[in-house]
Amino acid sequence: MKLTELLRQEHRTIERMLNVLDHWCVAIRGGEPVDGQAALRGVGWLVEYADHWHHHKEEQLLFSAMEAAGVPREGGPLGVMLFEHDNGRKYLEAMGAAAQQIAAGERGGGEAFCRAVRQYTFLIGQHILKEDRVLYPMAEARIDSATAHRLGALVEESWIVPWTERLQALERQLAGWEEGV
Repeated sequence: MKLTELLRQEHRTIERMLNVLDHWCVAIRGGEPVDGQAALRGVGWLVEYADHWHHHKEEQLLFSAMEAAGVPREGGPLGVMLFEHDNGRKYLEAMGAAAQQIAAGERGGGEAFCRAVRQYTFLIGQHILKEDRVLYPMAEARIDSATAHRLGALVEESWIVPWTERLQALERQLAGWEEGV
């Protein structure tokens, strides 16, 4: 199914960005300075790409199609995924506030940033595993071929590919900063 293939690819991109943030936290814990503006861009990237971009497609396209195919929203896997999306948003807010502290040179910003990064990374890491191994195969088995084709056409005909390429370029730029390039 085209949509789940794309969502899996986006998971790999999100995981790469989480690795960048993890490296920043290693640097912070080692006493190295971290560029506060880069930290803000990193958080902004996650908000835009992981939440507004990726989760929006899941919630609006995939979850809706699964619900129409008989997968309950409440008390089932869709409810769990939505709950985790909401929790992720809370961690992103905390990460953003901490990144602002780093950018302002405030004491304690790095520690708060890394705490939020750890919480978000753990949550999203587990979330991605559930989606890749359980939810997406469930969707592929339950969503009829006509609906799957329609969702694939929506993805192909929309602005998804250019946006994905733009955000992947930002991810590479931030990773380059982390590596000192």
